[in-house]
Amino acid sequence: MVYVMGAQCNGVFAPAVRIVRDEPSPFSRPIIDEGPPFLRTWRRVYVLILVYLAAVIFGLYLFGRAFA
Repeated sequence: MVYVMGAQCNGVFAPAVRIVRDEPSPFSRPIIDEGPPFLRTWRRVYVLILVYLAAVIFGLYLFGRAFA
């Protein structure tokens, strides 16, 4: 016996069964995207994070050069 997607088959794969429902799924509700708590747009937040990361990397580079 072979079990495929919960169905018993005798060595043969059963086709996938699609269940059609009238009511919408709770996972299909629209997601409301809220803005970030500061800087007004997510793009600005990401740019700030990249600038901060570059500053930390550059600072560590200078620190390493000073004490090498």
